[in-house]
Amino acid sequence: MFKTAPALTGRYEVFCALPGVTTGISAQGIHMIGLPVFRKLAARILFSYPVVIWKCLKIRPSLLHIFVPELIPLAFVFKWMGAAVIFEVQENLYQKFTHKQYNNGYLFRKLYGVFERLARRHFHYVFTEHAYRDVFTGLKYRPEVVHNYVSLPLIDGVMNSPGPEPCSGGRMFFYSGVISMERSVDVMIRAIAGYSRRYPDCRVKFFGRSNLTPAQLEALPGFGEAGRHVSFYGYTDQRIVLAEGRGAVAGLALLKPVGDYPVSYPTKLFEYMAMGLPVITSDFPLYREIVG
Repeated sequence: MFKTAPALTGRYEVFCALPGVTTGISAQGIHMIGLPVFRKLAARILFSYPVVIWKCLKIRPSLLHIFVPELIPLAFVFKWMGAAVIFEVQENLYQKFTHKQYNNGYLFRKLYGVFERLARRHFHYVFTEHAYRDVFTGLKYRPEVVHNYVSLPLIDGVMNSPGPEPCSGGRMFFYSGVISMERSVDVMIRAIAGYSRRYPDCRVKFFGRSNLTPAQLEALPGFGEAGRHVSFYGYTDQRIVLAEGRGAVAGLALLKPVGDYPVSYPTKLFEYMAMGLPVITSDFPLYREIVG
């Protein structure tokens, strides 16, 4: 909403179908299509897919851009109707299936493999990391690599806007992204528990969708001590997230050495740096080129 879609409005009429948004035309002239929100894949197929099909049948797009693998079968419908399809690969699912906490069932994995291999022969590919070139081979069209870096105008606009520092007083750390075990939420909770013993005024703000239930979070080792120092805000508008992060001690971007994490940069790494924040991240050789 703040990078890809606005960049396209200069040349295209842009429609964005996203879960949870308000249907209408945005300030940037983007036609927003609200989709129902469901956590489970089966519910999205039954209730969200029909909405997407109906809306797109009315629009008849000449280009369809998807960045969620579960939409590959749906994209073929519009490919058969004459639309060119762009599949943006943001993660290497082949390496991550054994670590994912959702959408990792046997049937989903098999279907993903079948449809993704078909997509290589029919879709255009955009990779957010160069490393994906070695995995997604045999493509009909030459792929493009477009790194999912930060939007500096957006960040500068928020960081330079007037207003009180939202985190003045105390030691506040800042995390933005999916909250999951593979993204080291358990490690961060243990670290917060230990850090809070020395600095009782510390706080950590977590922004993003959680793959753990509240009960699972509270069961993590150290949560008893860390619980009163952490706040979970859920999925939040990026402009609000950036404003909340001003003045933090550091941004957290910890990833475990699973899947393609060691060979791909986390977007948040660059967002924190653009905000002027120190970064605490994983000690991967690739990251050492960026973080000293």
